[in-house]
Amino acid sequence: MPNIDKTARDLIIRNLHPAVPKDDIRKLFSDAGFPLQFCWVINKSREGVVYNHAFAFVVLENSKRKHEAVAALNGAILCGQPMRINLYRPRAQFHSPVHPTWHGSWQPSEAVR
Repeated sequence: MPNIDKTARDLIIRNLHPAVPKDDIRKLFSDAGFPLQFCWVINKSREGVVYNHAFAFVVLENSKRKHEAVAALNGAILCGQPMRINLYRPRAQFHSPVHPTWHGSWQPSEAVR
């Protein structure tokens, strides 16, 4: 098996049935001509309550075809629920001068001090 960068993500799939096996996702993409290199399904639950949906991140074997995959498979039904497929975009970092993760050199003006 090739070395896979598990931080890489091409697509995010939302509105998955909570019990969907990742093999079903792989088969759906493969049957449509978009074989997957990696599939990571996340089923969230909190305090024993399982939500009625899950989501997944996938990496295509040919990442250049991710736009085609979205166009072809967005809205496809899997385990009775329509999938919402989008290009993966990492959440923007919070870059506020007052946030603890800020590493800039910002100093409040005299009026603020």
